[in-house]
Amino acid sequence: MSGVATVQANREPEAARTEFPTRRALRLDRRDEVAKRARRAVQEHCEGRVDDDVNDQARLVASELVTNAFEHCTSGIVTLDVSIAGEAVVLTVTSPGSNDTRGIPPVNAWRVSPPTYPSGRGLGMIRRIADEVIVDAGSGPDGRHWQVVSVRLTPESVGQRPR
Repeated sequence: MSGVATVQANREPEAARTEFPTRRALRLDRRDEVAKRARRAVQEHCEGRVDDDVNDQARLVASELVTNAFEHCTSGIVTLDVSIAGEAVVLTVTSPGSNDTRGIPPVNAWRVSPPTYPSGRGLGMIRRIADEVIVDAGSGPDGRHWQVVSVRLTPESVGQRPR
């Protein structure tokens, strides 16, 4: 049995689909198949609304972001928010605080690990194809930590050579 997901979608009439920013939020509360569910949510929401290359890369980025969130967060719900504005897709993942006291490394430190390493390619890959990456973290009045990663993708960014 797969995990439970709550999907909230703002749906516009067919004629208005490309005229206004649109959004879809996916709450992931189990680790089972989170990457697959994130890719499917992005595919369904972006198909026909953005360039196919942007959709492909957005699915990959969403998969990496939610996988990392579940691998490194302490517990709880991870939320994937998919927004479309014009030709751009913005993916935002919000999760409970990191198990690692250092938190998410600064974006300018994101590198693709060598092929001999078992992991560590995701953040570097995201940095290479994104127009913009914003990382934020903090804690609430109750002392619970949280972190947010937002990634903006456009046809120009996904077609660029690696940085």
